Amino acid sequence: MVRPITLAKPPVQPQKVDAKANAAQVARLEAQAAQLREQIRLANRMGERDWAAQARQQLAQVNSELSWLQPPPVAVPAMPGVNVVNASAGTSGNGATVAPALYVRPDLAATAATVKLDGGPAEENPKDATTARNIVNDVTGGKSIDQIASARGMTREQVIAALRSGGMIVSTTDPTSGNGDVQTTKITDGSGRTVTQYYDYQHDSYYTSVQAQPNGAATTTPVRDGLGRKETSSYNPDTGAITTRYEDDLGTGTVTERTSMPNGTSVETVTPGAGPSLPVTTVTGPDGRKTILAASQDPGGASTHNIKQDLADGKSIEQIAQENGLTSEQVIAELQAAGYKVTATSSSDAQSVELADPRTGDKTVYSYDYQHDVRTVTTTADGKKTSQSIDGNGTETKTVTDKDGRVTMTVTEKINGGKPVEYEVKPGDNLTLIARKYGVSLDDLRRTNPGLFDSARDPDVINAGEKVTIEDGTRTTVKVTFNGYTLTTTPDGSMTLHNDTTGSELKIEVGTAQQALAELLMKINPQSKDPEQAKTDTVLKTILEGVLGGASPELAQEVADKQQAVKDAIKQYGGGRPATPNLDGSATSVGPFGEPPSATAPSGGKWVPLMVDGSWQWFDPEVAKAIAAENAVIARLGEAQAKPEQSGAQLDVYALDPEFKGAVNSAETTLDKVLAPYGLQWQAPEPKGTLADAQKRLTTANSMLQSASTARAEYAQGEKNLLDALGKQATLPMLSDPSKPSVGPVGGPSREETNLQGKAEHAGVTQLFINAALHTARGNKATIDQMVSATELELYGVKSGSPEYT
Repeated sequence: MVRPITLAKPPVQPQKVDAKANAAQVARLEAQAAQLREQIRLANRMGERDWAAQARQQLAQVNSELSWLQPPPVAVPAMPGVNVVNASAGTSGNGATVAPALYVRPDLAATAATVKLDGGPAEENPKDATTARNIVNDVTGGKSIDQIASARGMTREQVIAALRSGGMIVSTTDPTSGNGDVQTTKITDGSGRTVTQYYDYQHDSYYTSVQAQPNGAATTTPVRDGLGRKETSSYNPDTGAITTRYEDDLGTGTVTERTSMPNGTSVETVTPGAGPSLPVTTVTGPDGRKTILAASQDPGGASTHNIKQDLADGKSIEQIAQENGLTSEQVIAELQAAGYKVTATSSSDAQSVELADPRTGDKTVYSYDYQHDVRTVTTTADGKKTSQSIDGNGTETKTVTDKDGRVTMTVTEKINGGKPVEYEVKPGDNLTLIARKYGVSLDDLRRTNPGLFDSARDPDVINAGEKVTIEDGTRTTVKVTFNGYTLTTTPDGSMTLHNDTTGSELKIEVGTAQQALAELLMKINPQSKDPEQAKTDTVLKTILEGVLGGASPELAQEVADKQQAVKDAIKQYGGGRPATPNLDGSATSVGPFGEPPSATAPSGGKWVPLMVDGSWQWFDPEVAKAIAAENAVIARLGEAQAKPEQSGAQLDVYALDPEFKGAVNSAETTLDKVLAPYGLQWQAPEPKGTLADAQKRLTTANSMLQSASTARAEYAQGEKNLLDALGKQATLPMLSDPSKPSVGPVGGPSREETNLQGKAEHAGVTQLFINAALHTARGNKATIDQMVSATELELYGVKSGSPEYT
């Protein structure tokens, strides 16, 4: 049997395209295309036309192969010094319409430096003319000349030759002509219609300009990439994201969007042009890791909000992923695609996830302390830091630190663990007071106690002994710390002002001008960046400290109580007893005090050495503690009394200083506005003498206040040293003479070692007693200095020798 012989090749079956299977080939072709574009750029700069033409042919072939595989988007940076083209609106990575970025092209109005390759049209042939028109139609339809050449199995030069053969005039401007890396191809037909294509080989993009008549208006086609896809770019000013959209409108209709985020993340979403396929979003993180998101994930949308809420609830990224059918990488990738820099840390005790916006510097930290069951969310934005935490008991703590450094802390506790409370009405109660006490509203009480509101009785009238049910009751405490003070509002509405330096505390009368002034002290900022405002607030702070910083009735009463406590202790346990120093020491004693009067003091404790008028005396520990406490509180009172004096002297200087005239007037205006609702007005004291006199008085007042502050600090430290010594004294070992026989454990320390160790412990306590005496002596001196300065202030302006002076 003879088989027929045919010279025709069997038809080639079309190859099915599998993006995953051809990933390596796509990567290889992309690298080859980038290398060819670089070769074209260098060849054009060097004037190597043949080399550039050969590289362009190879690039067209590579792009043709890529079009059958996976179409990668290519970013198109704008070129400086040229006109704007195709600035159409686009979308951001989350679908929101944003202002477009600018694609640019060479100035069409400029004189093109062209190279005329053919002085006139070739002799027209009908077939050649048709071919030429078809080529021009392809160009105006969006194809590049290189793509046309590849599709027709021709070279670029052959396409240009075909245009000439069809009666067209063709000229080109190579990149070396001054257009950077842009090649210009100009085609003119017999009617004068001109079609000009601009191809940027550096960025592998092009567009075409059509001019129907010489000197007429020109229209342009959309910008396209090397694969012929329509390309638009947009910029989102809110997020800083740049999105480039590629639409294969000449082919499959596939749309590819690539968004570059300021955090170094890129997001690519490919939407097929037809068919049931869903869009595929691939996130490339700053580290280069690629992650394909699930269809349910919406970066920046509802799913991202849910992730952040889960983090706030103390869930880990792994737990969030598992509950949503995702991988941990997908959860992190979604957060990155939303514009965040993600940093996650964990240990056996705690976990933390930080989401930072590298563009604004804002960040949010989600942390969970497993050991204490505390979940915290801390945000930093526009210079303000907010921290919200909730513990296992449901206690919520919110701390806000503003730009000025003012700290507001709000602590809300659940009453009765969040369970309902049955409150028995007491005489003088009303529903408003009860609601305020338990942190609920009247509507809440109406819901849980309908009988009080639905009956004919007056709901505002309740009787002692009645029961009121309260659900979800809370206690809220608010503390505002600023300018060296802390203003605290307790759950019952009462307020106190605490001096963070001196420790003194003033009870504020709620609903009075005193409350308004205390709140003003928390609002002003003497460190304001506005110089004039800083001056005004400095004057205000001086006035307010003089009004609020004086000796409070509570402090005066505390002094009286401490003084009485000393008298009572001495009456009960006796006063001091002289000590006999043991300067040489012995095997059983340490220190300059010698032996105490007896083994135990009258109160049952150990005797305490105190320095009195330059000599040591033994006191009962209860008497010693009472004396130290008295010294400390009297010093606090002295400082509180000195502050208004200093404030008054400072105000005199401000009032007489021309540079502070505006600030003083502004401060008085502010005070009048604050006091007006209470029918009050600020009356500034009249300064005496000249500015120099006022400055001299201020120097003395400052010295007085400084001495008072020193006395307060020294007495406080002396009291602390004394209490520390008493605590350690109670556990001191008995000292034994190492020269005498004693019983001890086998292999234990020797008698000498035991004695030395005991002496070292006794010496430590002795040093604490000495330190307490030293600080007390310094406090005594500072108190005397304060009294001297106070006397000098009283004598200012008093004539020497007058009855007032003496």
